[in-house]
Amino acid sequence: SHRPPLCPFCREPVETSGEERVSRLHSRVYDTPDDCNALAILGFWYTEGKRNIIPQDIEHGIELLLRAIKLGSADAYASLGDAYNPLLIESGMYPGVERNLFRSIHYYEMAAMRGHMKSRFHLGVLNIRFYFDTSITFKHFHIAASQGLDEALKAVQIGYIMGAVTKNEFEATLRENYESKIAVNSIRRKDAEEFWTRQSKQHDAVDISCTIRCYCGQVGSGNA
Repeated sequence: SHRPPLCPFCREPVETSGEERVSRLHSRVYDTPDDCNALAILGFWYTEGKRNIIPQDIEHGIELLLRAIKLGSADAYASLGDAYNPLLIESGMYPGVERNLFRSIHYYEMAAMRGHMKSRFHLGVLNIRFYFDTSITFKHFHIAASQGLDEALKAVQIGYIMGAVTKNEFEATLRENYESKIAVNSIRRKDAEEFWTRQSKQHDAVDISCTIRCYCGQVGSGNA
């Protein structure tokens, strides 16, 4: 029988099921209590619930996220921002969590300060929906787009069409978005993708997520 491929970052076998992934995360939290990446992932899963693998436990999930926050996890800040975001109710995310605009903004701001580009984008969306300040909104969008977030780049483009963003600002955002993508396309990530391409010919059923995002803690999650 074929052995599962190894993660190119940690050299451990790639998880072949959700249950195995959860078991590994629990082991990481138990063996290394200051593993903020594992805490943030488990906190997100418990707060939202993960199919039939992890039942939703909001209180425990938020507790794990707060532990991850104390260790400086931007992803944990972002998850709490999502959990309290009143605009995400219709998406079905975090069912049962009482929404709070001010808490959401606070956690998004803390995540954005740590480079979390999706949180920066959400700050722009919340600002335009509740405070109607286009100047601040497009500053958030510009920063997120310059970090490589295409969703924010599209928002800046819309702002340019509407006249809220100047031609020079739009061109600068396009340039910074491109340069950011070049910067993050590291040799290490290329090697991981090439490794998966070779291995997937023999292991088509293996989940690629460990290879690309590496839940083994060697690569940060939420901004990859």
